[in-house]
Amino acid sequence: MKVVKLLCVVCFCLVSISAVRPVWSEDTPGSLPVIEEKEGQENVDASSKARIEVTNTEFDFGAVKSSEQKNISHNFVFRNSGEEDLIIREVKPSCGCTAAVASATQVVPGATASLAVSLNPKGKFGRQNLTVRLITNDPKSSTTSFRMTGTLLSGWRVLPVFVEMGALGKNQAATREVIVTSQYMPGDPMHKITHLKTSSPEITAVTVESPAVPVSPPQNQSYIEVRRTVRIAVNVAEKMGEFNQTVQVATDDPESPTHVINVHWSVEGDIETQPKKIFITEVNGKKNTRDFILTSRTGKEFSIVSCTVKGNKGTDDIEVTEKPESTKTRHVFTSSTKFVPEKVYETRSGMVIFKTDLPDQPEVSVPYTATVRKPK
Repeated sequence: MKVVKLLCVVCFCLVSISAVRPVWSEDTPGSLPVIEEKEGQENVDASSKARIEVTNTEFDFGAVKSSEQKNISHNFVFRNSGEEDLIIREVKPSCGCTAAVASATQVVPGATASLAVSLNPKGKFGRQNLTVRLITNDPKSSTTSFRMTGTLLSGWRVLPVFVEMGALGKNQAATREVIVTSQYMPGDPMHKITHLKTSSPEITAVTVESPAVPVSPPQNQSYIEVRRTVRIAVNVAEKMGEFNQTVQVATDDPESPTHVINVHWSVEGDIETQPKKIFITEVNGKKNTRDFILTSRTGKEFSIVSCTVKGNKGTDDIEVTEKPESTKTRHVFTSSTKFVPEKVYETRSGMVIFKTDLPDQPEVSVPYTATVRKPK
């Protein structure tokens, strides 16, 4: 009978231990188990009689200009309605742009305290929704969330500030649009774009003005937003290469007189390569082939006169072969490695140079990178 009782006790202990799912420390074998605490749970004494009482947990600061505000602050008031001291254990803002400080770390029964929340509006615009969590020893409400909302008016905003036109052929044109937005409080003077200045004759830019639109965010005072479209066009000439130019947006706003839009494009001629670079690997004797295509942007017929591989070490590291599915306007090639690595593995790079029968683009170069690992 004693043996049966002893077995029951042992089984009960084993079940109890497994129920709490201990996590053993890997750094110190044989140490005592550490009980795994679920995320979001606070270690609060259930017998505590401290009680937090909050009248209002939300504050909306309306619509304000971010350029005119150093900090936006608000004090949330809370009270200890319990019978024991309310302990402020931690204050957790939702982001680094928000500062939050409690006026006291311990609040006696019947007393009030405050939570000062401050937002730094620098570099921010649009609707803001910030949360601060107050962790206390109230077992019924260990975490109290306070929320501060509002809209920061940015003045002038240009999106995007970097415009990528992509790879273009000779005498090809491309167009992109940029949105220029300005926001105003009711009654504020409204400003305009006075002119656009381009850094190259190959770029043209025009502005399309839109009517002012009143905006009324939820639980917020109204403001006025004006959106303008700046249409940027690039008309490339015969010159090939990479190009970086700018469009300067000038306004009559003394606080924000100029904004710069960066424009990038490249001219590669009529023949386009896909992909732009060849990556090939060979691992343990198994070659992986890579296909690439030379095609005419305008549908012009052309022929490949010759193909030469020039590696950086003066060797032809890869083998290039034209595939049967090639057409007169679209030439398809496959490539594979053909060198033996000097070490366990080696990476080589170079160019595949094609000679064509096009007078305006007699040569097309495609860079490659080839990696070979020796068989084990």
